[in-house]
Amino acid sequence: MSNSTQELDEYPFVILGIQDQLFAISSRKVKAMVRIPEVYDLPDKPEWVRGVINFRGEVIHLVDLRVRLGIRSYLAEIDELIGMMELREQEHRDWLLQLEYSIREKREFTLATDPHQCNFGKWFDQYEAKNLEMRNFLKSFDAPHKKIHQIARQAIALNEKGEQTAALRLIETTRKGALSRMIDLFSKFKIMIHDLRNLEIAVVFESNGVNTAMAVDSIESVELLEKDSRDKIPEMYSKYKAKLVPYVGKRKEDGGLVLILNEQYLVMDD
Repeated sequence: MSNSTQELDEYPFVILGIQDQLFAISSRKVKAMVRIPEVYDLPDKPEWVRGVINFRGEVIHLVDLRVRLGIRSYLAEIDELIGMMELREQEHRDWLLQLEYSIREKREFTLATDPHQCNFGKWFDQYEAKNLEMRNFLKSFDAPHKKIHQIARQAIALNEKGEQTAALRLIETTRKGALSRMIDLFSKFKIMIHDLRNLEIAVVFESNGVNTAMAVDSIESVELLEKDSRDKIPEMYSKYKAKLVPYVGKRKEDGGLVLILNEQYLVMDD
């Protein structure tokens, strides 16, 4: 039996979460698992090296495991979500303003009156936050968001009856009420999203006598994999470079596949 097979059979693995996929690294190689400290940039570094960190007085490289595997960075995902929330907030400010203009100018209002059809509504209906606190917070958007869109038909109906002043009063009340509430929720939600940056974990591991850290989304467990379960990586995982993820193993509890990392290649240029 080879040393690598013995390692799979006899040593627990640290199971790492990256998006919806599980990866593993031998616990024999892992020195520590810590919240990512301050990261210092490096000139002329590979894209997948985020920078260096101080680990117990030693300066070591921090590898962005997502980027190393060809996946979009966790930090980039966070920034994109914040940017998207800023855009959705502005769209609702503009939506109410366009409704006001259509009432004043007696022209057709062409934007979405169905709260499920605007960009935020479509996102809201399909988005599933992994964080329980965020899932509960998102529910707060539902009532004010629906209320904003529902007033369009009311304001248009009032205007068609010649009650323009009442229609404009309804819009202003909505601006100070439901829209103001939405803006406040967007602000708080962006703070929650930004705080997700602090949830990343640095896994410090040793390879060829050198300590390196890798940034991962989460640590799922430390466990033995099924004995003799190692196999070459299936075709379905061919998007990952074979030298980085050469094998899969099976979890004992449910038989789920875990992609086993080759830590030596994580720190080598292609």
